[in-house]
Amino acid sequence: MLAKVNKLIVFILTLCNYNAQSQNIYFDKLYDFGNANNYADGSGGIINGIDSDEYYFIARTINLNTNISTGVLCKIDEYGDTILTVKITDVNKSYIPTALVKTSDNSITIASTVTNIVTNKRDYSLTKINSANEIEVVKTYGDSINNEQALHVISTFDKGFLIVGQSVVPPNDSADMYVVKTDSAGNFEWEKYYGGSNFEAAYSVIQSPDTGYIILGWTQSFGNGQQDWYLVKTDKFGNQQWQKTYGSSEVDIATSITSIIDGSYLISGVSGGGGASIGRVRKIDSLGTVIWSKSYKHENNPTNDIWKTLELSNGDIVSTGMTDETDNAGWLIKTDMAGNKLWSRMYNNNANIDLFYDFTTTADGGFLLAGLAWNANNNSQDAWLLKVDSVGCEYENCLVGIDEESKKVVVDIYPNPASDVLNIELQEAGKKYEIQLVDIQGQLVYKSEVRNQKSEINISSLANGIYLLTLQNAEQKTSVKIIVQH
Repeated sequence: MLAKVNKLIVFILTLCNYNAQSQNIYFDKLYDFGNANNYADGSGGIINGIDSDEYYFIARTINLNTNISTGVLCKIDEYGDTILTVKITDVNKSYIPTALVKTSDNSITIASTVTNIVTNKRDYSLTKINSANEIEVVKTYGDSINNEQALHVISTFDKGFLIVGQSVVPPNDSADMYVVKTDSAGNFEWEKYYGGSNFEAAYSVIQSPDTGYIILGWTQSFGNGQQDWYLVKTDKFGNQQWQKTYGSSEVDIATSITSIIDGSYLISGVSGGGGASIGRVRKIDSLGTVIWSKSYKHENNPTNDIWKTLELSNGDIVSTGMTDETDNAGWLIKTDMAGNKLWSRMYNNNANIDLFYDFTTTADGGFLLAGLAWNANNNSQDAWLLKVDSVGCEYENCLVGIDEESKKVVVDIYPNPASDVLNIELQEAGKKYEIQLVDIQGQLVYKSEVRNQKSEINISSLANGIYLLTLQNAEQKTSVKIIVQH
């Protein structure tokens, strides 16, 4: 066996040794908070709990007779079994929770759209549930005329909260991105509107290192098409500093923004029209300039929507949402750090509409996906949680048919970080491999072929940063993240 500090060992994962080594947990569960009555349920968000084997997700349960919705916070264990539920409800009010966040005091704060069923007025709502599972704070925000729809919430650096969404001028004449900032107790601090004379909405927000905010959504007032991705950068008081649009002549909706380890951001969503769509992920720098842009679909499916994207600790990127074969299905896709697809998986729960709005990583390296499943045969809709492993399998020994599960080469790549020379040492000599080195912008900076067991790459002319090295031939492919540091 090769003995180097930064050894990368990749092997054939047979069904036999997969069974022997796997300690993954799998489950596929529906949650009915209406107690099997005439209710429709669905999950809108999920986060890791205080302990590594616990999770929280939010759901809404809608009485189909009255159209009144109750918000639900559900705590589950690592097997998906319910530990407790807390319901968010009030007289003459309907709650649809859309996002949740864990705070430093181990409380859970939930953003919802709350509707007064007497006046039909919609507002933002913030509900804080403390570590004793008691509702500690309930606040509402919004003006006296417009209808607000809350879509995302984050905990801010000062331990307050920022809620983003949409403010609609009745009767749907126009709409703006609407942002509300509160303190840690939910007390109102400021509000801001962003957009033009047409329609805008904010789906996601992140706080930037300069304590300002980057808000992502869509616009009809600016850009190139019917709707375009819309990015607004503000200072810490919500004063707009710049804005960017990304899109085409079709409908483009952006749904998720996340920061990644190199200081840039991933923004994701959907683009399409005429009954077809593609999932799209863009990598941008701190000024909103596109570093790379990739489009994804599952096989030949016509509809492919991305709702959430995250970077993993190894630099790979995972997105989830919905894809459409004959009926809608949940979708999970994994790419390398340059956006090149590694695998794509589709999931059905024996329902006509299945989709995921959110996901989180799990202690065993897998993913916990949250959304809804609707079955037309019995007109039932439930919150749906699916636990899969690190390669997207929903059960042990599933036949994934993806690069990560094919036969791969055993190779030692060192040193890493590297300054002048990168050593490539193959365990098996004689086979010819192509070597490619790609920077974080997705640009090819080095390409050659190697057959010898030991070879070197001169990287002295490369700029400091993160690169993706790929070693492949017709049967095998291996990728590893390389850090150049002079």
